[in-house]
Amino acid sequence: MIEIKKDLFLNELKTNLLPLSSIDNIEDLYHNFTTTLSYSINKFSIEVSSNKRNSKTNPWYDKDCKSVRRAIKEVVDESLKIGNIKIYKALTKRKKRQCVRKRRESLTPL
Repeated sequence: MIEIKKDLFLNELKTNLLPLSSIDNIEDLYHNFTTTLSYSINKFSIEVSSNKRNSKTNPWYDKDCKSVRRAIKEVVDESLKIGNIKIYKALTKRKKRQCVRKRRESLTPL
């Protein structure tokens, strides 16, 4: 199933990117490229559950994480969405590290 989706995705991408080669303006080319790429990714991406698992199982997942995650969903421009995703990943990584550090400190005897 994944191989079929991969092939469909690549064919879709080739079909939609070919007309872009005739565009001379770099801004239009960039915009159309990112739009085409995100459309193809969204069309063939695997649906991810939006359950509340993170907030229940991860003590580090707080309001900051939720607000950054919401900002990703609200962004319309795909180039900005990638930047927000990077911010979200960095934030969650930092929160995880802080949580592990606090847990280690609380377990360390004086």
